[in-house]
Amino acid sequence: MMTVLEVLVKARALIAQGWARHYQQRYINGKVHYCALGALIEARNKEYSPNILEAAISALGFAALYEQVGPLPQITTWNNRQKSKRPVLARFDQAIEHQRALAMMDALSRSGPIKPG
Repeated sequence: MMTVLEVLVKARALIAQGWARHYQQRYINGKVHYCALGALIEARNKEYSPNILEAAISALGFAALYEQVGPLPQITTWNNRQKSKRPVLARFDQAIEHQRALAMMDALSRSGPIKPG
């Protein structure tokens, strides 16, 4: 099972290769471009888990898919308002770093107390 961190990293890589607005997935000059939501859906691959998708959306700081702003989910509305992929990538970077910190804290808490000396 994929982790939220893995989904975010893979989705970010997809957006870095080609970003789109107003389409989840769009082919331009034979290359696939993704919006933020489309990249997350593609990143989770064939592992159909609504929970992992919802968790990744939440990690990016957006409301769940079913909480919409107008006719589109909040993440889609935000993506479509961006003028370039830079703020989209920055938001993914921030979420990825936060997920890495959470994973490190989890690993440390599982290893037990640090023994002096």
